[in-house]
Amino acid sequence: MLELLQKLDTVQIVTICAGVLFLVYNFRSEIYGVFKAIYSPRVSVVKINSLTSIVAKWERLSEACKDAGLDDAHEKLQEVFPMLVKVEDE
Repeated sequence: MLELLQKLDTVQIVTICAGVLFLVYNFRSEIYGVFKAIYSPRVSVVKINSLTSIVAKWERLSEACKDAGLDDAHEKLQEVFPMLVKVEDE
């Protein structure tokens, strides 16, 4: 391999480098995606954060209905989403 590289003249080396740069430029999004997949957090962490976010939004909606005096809506939220969090009425 080293002998082959030593036999190349300057024009051939420049042409090969330009071709490599052209390929890297055209496939930059795919290359970035590979590195992003390697160094990104695991999927399970994202699912936990998403579930936590949903529960927090549900709690805010439930409390907003209760504060606005929408007792029927508050009760329906408790019925429809019983597995999320049962908010205790104070």
